[in-house]
Amino acid sequence: MRNIDIKLESGTMPSAVIIERSTEEKRLETALYIASALVCESEEKKPCGNCMACIKAQSSNHPDIFVLESDSDRKLIKVDEIREIRSDAYILPNEASKKVYIIENAGLMNEQAQNALLKVFEEPPEYACFILLDKSRNVFLETIRSRAMIIDLGQNEQPEKDENAVKIASDMAQAIVKPYELALMEITPIFDKDKDKEKNKSLLKKVLSELVLIFRDAAVYKTGANSTVSSAPDTAKLLAERLTANELIKLIAASDKIAEAIDRNGNYNLILTRLCSTLRSAAEH
Repeated sequence: MRNIDIKLESGTMPSAVIIERSTEEKRLETALYIASALVCESEEKKPCGNCMACIKAQSSNHPDIFVLESDSDRKLIKVDEIREIRSDAYILPNEASKKVYIIENAGLMNEQAQNALLKVFEEPPEYACFILLDKSRNVFLETIRSRAMIIDLGQNEQPEKDENAVKIASDMAQAIVKPYELALMEITPIFDKDKDKEKNKSLLKKVLSELVLIFRDAAVYKTGANSTVSSAPDTAKLLAERLTANELIKLIAASDKIAEAIDRNGNYNLILTRLCSTLRSAAEH
C-alpha cells in the first residue's frame, strides 16, 4: 500500500476512489484502511491505530465513515440510496476533517444511480471521499471511472468459471423466452444425470448462480447501461428485448428461491419437477 500511504500522508488523496479485483474482503479491508487514515488525528503516520478516531474506525463506530453494505441478497443499489448519500455529503463532518463513503459491490448501481453519484463527483465537497468497491472498474460508467483514482489489488482470488454451467444457464435463459415449454424441459434432465445426487445439486446451484447474473445483466441492459457481470452478455441482451424489468426481477427471485430450497435440503426430485414451471411462471406476461 506504499503508493496509497504516500497520498494519504501528503494529503493528496482524491475525492473519488475505485478499488477493484482481489476479494470482497480485501477490497473492504483496503477501503477501511484508507478511511481510517483520512479521519486519523495523528500528525505523523496515518492511520496511527492509536488515536480515538482510529479506535472508532476500527470498531466501525466513527460517525464520519459510512459503509453502504451489500450482502448476497442485494441485486441492485437504488438511486434513492445514492441520493441520500449525495445529500449527506454536503453536511459538514461530525468529528474529523474528512467524511468517507464506502459503497460495497458498487457495480450494482444502475445507470441512473451512477449518474446521481456523478453529480457529486463533478463538484465534491473538499472534505468528502467516495470509495467504490467492485470486481472490475468496467462495471462503472466511463464518466465515473475518469474522475476516480483506480486501486488495482491484483489477481481476483476467485474460482474459475464452470464453463459447462455457464453454457447450460445460457441455454436455459434462452429457452425461457421460447414460445414452447418443452424447450426448457428438454434441458433440465441434465440435473439428474449423475448417479451422485450431490454432484447434480452442485451443478444446478452453479447454473442458478449464472442465471441470476444473466437476469441481472438483462435488467441493466433495459436501463440503457452496459455494465455486465455474466459470461453470457448476448443472452442477457436477448432477454432484455423479450422480457420486462419486472419479469426479470421475478426470475432473479425465483432462481434464488430454488437455490435456497437446495440449501435447505428440500426434496430434490420435487425441486426438479417444479424447476421449469417456476421459471416459466416468473417470465409470464
